Amino acid sequence: QGLETIKREHGRKKLSDGKTIGGKNRLSVHNILRLQMTFASTIRKSKHDLDLLFKGSWAIFWHKYSTNDDPHHDYCSIDWCGYLKCVRDKTPYDHTSHALSRPVLDAIKPVFNNLCSRESVA
Repeated sequence: QGLETIKREHGRKKLSDGKTIGGKNRLSVHNILRLQMTFASTIRKSKHDLDLLFKGSWAIFWHKYSTNDDPHHDYCSIDWCGYLKCVRDKTPYDHTSHALSRPVLDAIKPVFNNLCSRESVA
């Protein structure tokens, strides 16, 4: 089940925050494409290392899930993660620009569970 399917199935149903899954700063066509391109890039970069593929795939989800009050960057790489770079450099970081709302991410987590399972990446 892909992101477009999840978006279509949810339609106009309200998520836990009272908003629909689609729209600005939600699961828009733009955000779906960004997630797909990031996942494709992760596959290309780590196609010969299953552990790196698993970690990189989950990094996409948890990086988006992060907020200023609740960061989740355990799977991220300092090569691309602004938060980890700011921690290293002891500078402030704001998650607002890249975060998707938690209810949207909770709705699409099954897609990541399928794509990022050890069986799927093997």
